[in-house]
Amino acid sequence: MSPEEIQRALLASYESHGGINHIDGKNLPSDESVNWLAAELMHLLFPGYFEHKPLAKDDVPAVTVERLKAVQARLKEEIAKSLNFVGDEQATARAEDLACALLAKLPEIRQICQTDVQAAYEGDPAARSVEEIILAYPCVLVISIQRLAHQLYKLNVPLLPRMLTE
Repeated sequence: MSPEEIQRALLASYESHGGINHIDGKNLPSDESVNWLAAELMHLLFPGYFEHKPLAKDDVPAVTVERLKAVQARLKEEIAKSLNFVGDEQATARAEDLACALLAKLPEIRQICQTDVQAAYEGDPAARSVEEIILAYPCVLVISIQRLAHQLYKLNVPLLPRMLTE
């Protein structure tokens, strides 16, 4: 098939297979943004572990402030899209409050993550350090994401918790 024939066939499939299209619909949360949020939230939960270069103690406050600002803005945007999708007329106003509510839980979630890491370390005789657990055991990151998603779920945010955990 030529590129033009492929294009025509693909466009025709959009007309005949509508159940997997989302054209002219409400703006949905972005998978790319959700993945970015997951990565940035891991930086906030485990500072210094996933950096490209060492994180100096003196830099932690400034780096944290910048990360929080960026995460809050993107989180607010994706929550608003999620709320709009289910027809929430107050989506934009509520999104800010919900984003702040999740971020306010980060210190508590960090405490829980610390116990998760410790349990994984103590439960595996082959583990040599908690650093190894955080860096090499996918279960720690998966559980951490699950804990974040659960907070969003408890805040009645649609779509986003599921997208984070998948």
